[in-house]
Amino acid sequence: MNNKYKYIRIFAAVISIVIGAALMQVRANLEFFNLIPTDSATHITPIKSESVYRQEITIQRKTLSRLGIYMRPLQEISDASAALRVSILRHNDVIGSGFIPAIFIENGGPSYVTFDNPITTHKGERIIIEISAPEGLSGAIALRQRMYDAQFPRADSIFSINSVPQDQVIAFNMFESIRPALLRQLGGILITLGLALVFLSTLRTYRTMASLSMLSIIALLYAIPAWDASMSYGLFSLAVAALLLCMWALLRIAGRTHFSAMFGAAVFACSTWLPLHIITSGNIGEILSPRNALIDPNQIAITHGAGLYIGMLAGAVASIGIILWLAMIVRGKYKQCEIESIVGVCGALATYIAFIPSPVNNPHAGIAVSFALAWFASFGLWRMQRFLGTTDKLAYSILTILVVITLLDLMYVTARALTYGLGV
Repeated sequence: MNNKYKYIRIFAAVISIVIGAALMQVRANLEFFNLIPTDSATHITPIKSESVYRQEITIQRKTLSRLGIYMRPLQEISDASAALRVSILRHNDVIGSGFIPAIFIENGGPSYVTFDNPITTHKGERIIIEISAPEGLSGAIALRQRMYDAQFPRADSIFSINSVPQDQVIAFNMFESIRPALLRQLGGILITLGLALVFLSTLRTYRTMASLSMLSIIALLYAIPAWDASMSYGLFSLAVAALLLCMWALLRIAGRTHFSAMFGAAVFACSTWLPLHIITSGNIGEILSPRNALIDPNQIAITHGAGLYIGMLAGAVASIGIILWLAMIVRGKYKQCEIESIVGVCGALATYIAFIPSPVNNPHAGIAVSFALAWFASFGLWRMQRFLGTTDKLAYSILTILVVITLLDLMYVTARALTYGLGV
């Protein structure tokens, strides 16, 4: 029976590692920018064959695979072979081009050109989108435009006709060829699971080393989208690892199990406050409502710079922890929850400072809110472990799945904030 169990475990480990490695290699075209047009019939520019239409943009190290341009037909197109030419220029040299058939252009979403070879760009470089029409399409197609506004200032993009800057820009969207961060992270988790199955007996014997290894893996996986955001992968992963280790050590000192301490450390270190502070250089602006800051997945810096996303699952476990702490207070078990009482009072004070308009209002206090919620999330999971039984394999499996889903949720939101929170 033992040999049979061993072979099943090894087989499951191999399958998990193979699937994980395959997921890490998946590549897809993902939209990273969408500048929608100003919805007005007057914000259009007919394309003339004798004119050159160029739009200069700043791009942040994306691998441009697909470009969409918002246009509308001005007359019926009968020539099926007629097409607009779209080129991408760097220092006036063409680095990619393609055609958009005129018969497929409609007054709705963008019309696309897909490049045969995805175009690799560099951090902060300026590239030019050039559009030209043949004689047969002169005046038949119009570019839809976007007015400059607070969300899209003039410095972000410049549209010119025959080298003359215009007061509006072309509306467009862009896709990059990318290995999605979430799939790479999920693949990493599956590979870790496979390795854990192989070395299961060793992990059970050396629990502290196993926990430290898991914290390191979490930091490495969580930092994966830093590369897509033109950030230093090494520095960001080290920062996350330091936060994970410090929080885990504090929770272990407070008496948490390795498992619940790891969960609380992940909730704190993988909340979005750290990447958003890095993106905004600490200038996070006005704090949002608790709901938007803590559970709204749209944490991109330009709109949610003060975000502290922990998500619904981690928030639910933290709520359980807070309820259990308050129940202990009501029952007079003050000694057993002294640390939780200190964290609870500090968390409540930080919540007031972060979210309530007052002379002492400071959005940076949200970091302490995230810490308190992570502490109570660990407390709630620890209590659930004790209630369900620390040796119950089914209960442990269910809690592990809960933790993995929570971690993936935190990773997904952070990946979007890092990858798409820096503009084009």
